[in-house]
Amino acid sequence: MTLIGYARLIAYGELHVTPPQRLAYASSSVNRRIDGKSQILFPNSVAFDDTPVGHLEFALRHEGVNLEIIDAAFDFIEPGDLIARLRATPTGEQIRRACFLWEWLTGKELDAGVSVRGGYVDLFPADRYYTAPQPTRAPRFRVRDNAPGTPSFCPTVHRAAIPDDPPLTDLLLEAQSALDAM
Repeated sequence: MTLIGYARLIAYGELHVTPPQRLAYASSSVNRRIDGKSQILFPNSVAFDDTPVGHLEFALRHEGVNLEIIDAAFDFIEPGDLIARLRATPTGEQIRRACFLWEWLTGKELDAGVSVRGGYVDLFPADRYYTAPQPTRAPRFRVRDNAPGTPSFCPTVHRAAIPDDPPLTDLLLEAQSALDAM
């Protein structure tokens, strides 16, 4: 089995970060995605470019947004590699998200010199994460910035981490009532 996605970025850059809860692997023993408790298996035929940018795109598509790993990976992912991929695929959702994140996390601007196309894409998929209620549009990369924080502090909360019953609003009201009673 071969490490891919965030796990590969961690290994490639020898990053000192919290590893993902489940590591992603390409495996010849599966013919579709298999979600296990500690790993996600993908068939060897899954399409990705075996470069840091390729693994970042794969991770954003299949593993979600992990700001700690992405921020650390930007220490070794060359801006020129991001720009080259963006120029090659200006409609690519994952590369547009990656370029937006690079600018957002580093505070620097990519000199892409390319006009991106395609519909706006959410930075955090709203079906997987709790997001900011009023996203702002970032026209440079056609990304809706729905991050629930700033580059300095941005908590990421998976929807699966909070049960639907009772609703979150009820839990918040109950918490507020408990605080008020103190």
